Amino acid sequence: MVSDSPSNYQRIVAEKAHAFNNDTGKEYFTELYETEKTLEERWIGEVGDVAWVHAFAPKSHNDFIAFFSKAYSIDDVKEQNWIDFSTGLRALFATLSEQGFASFNLMLHISPDPESKQPIHVRLIPRLTLGLLNTSDINFFQALHQEPLSFKLPEEIAAIARKHFEKIK
Repeated sequence: MVSDSPSNYQRIVAEKAHAFNNDTGKEYFTELYETEKTLEERWIGEVGDVAWVHAFAPKSHNDFIAFFSKAYSIDDVKEQNWIDFSTGLRALFATLSEQGFASFNLMLHISPDPESKQPIHVRLIPRLTLGLLNTSDINFFQALHQEPLSFKLPEEIAAIARKHFEKIK
């Protein structure tokens, strides 16, 4: 998904990363990467210039974050970065499989502000299968971008519902 306007997640990340930079003089994701690597509590590993951690406040049962530590725009991502990223993904797919998860949601975030020097990051969470429905719980747009989904305008649905309320008068 690509859009002219940011999703809720993208907007919040941009606002909070900017505020963090103003308060500390440091770039948020770089600082998070360095802190997690030092503490080793949620640090997973690093392949080339792509590092993986588990989120402190997960959006699902697992919530993996990858940092492309030297890539700030899509033009900065080299073929080797994609190879390194895919190597990390294979390890995480094994992690998900070991826990019985068969599918996932993934989001690649590239800051729209080239001046922010915010490294590209990825979030990956499992999709949960709902019992006998044999369907996934939530899609990436809801889970990772914090965007509710509706295929119809609220006003259209209200007009349809009003017709049925008129029948019960």
